[in-house]
Amino acid sequence: MRRAVAFATSYWVLVFLALAPLLGGRSARLGIESLVALIVILVLQVMLLVLPSRISEGSQVTRGLLLVPLVASGLLLGLLSFGIEMAVGEYARLLNDSSPWTLIPPLVVGIGTVAVMYRKSGRVAARELLRKQQSTLLIAGVLAVLVTIPAHILTSRRGGFLVGIGTALGLIISVLVTLFALGQMLFARIFMKNGQGRGPATRS
Repeated sequence: MRRAVAFATSYWVLVFLALAPLLGGRSARLGIESLVALIVILVLQVMLLVLPSRISEGSQVTRGLLLVPLVASGLLLGLLSFGIEMAVGEYARLLNDSSPWTLIPPLVVGIGTVAVMYRKSGRVAARELLRKQQSTLLIAGVLAVLVTIPAHILTSRRGGFLVGIGTALGLIISVLVTLFALGQMLFARIFMKNGQGRGPATRS
């Protein structure tokens, strides 16, 4: 677990340093809000690294342990669906920010992801489940980026007060989810190479 925490911390510090020029130093002035955001990001990334970490160590993976990365994936995919909803809704002028119905699709996506993957976890090896979870998160993130970029560009051209806020939020969320997936895949590639971490079948 220490390895996962160290990797997650190093990975996101490098990400923030790389993005600092784009932020224009504004992130440094956010204070406590920036710190809280960083802690949440690190917790989610470590949750995603629990499974590849245990597999790389050759440890037994229980179905209970699988809930940790699956819950993280469900949260991220639910957040991603919310971002897409905000971006596409603003672009198509269909979104009412005050409507509570906007929270239903993210909840369905998040809970559905956890339920489906957890149900399959009893029939596949831990390594195979990891591969499916990684590919699902990465593909969803990349596709969301491809959707939100043109939506933001086209919406921003309309002009007006606060135009493009929803699409910008969707784009930021999409990029973040993609970075989470890349971090998990990079960790697995580094510590599960050369045939290490084949991973035993899951058990209850």
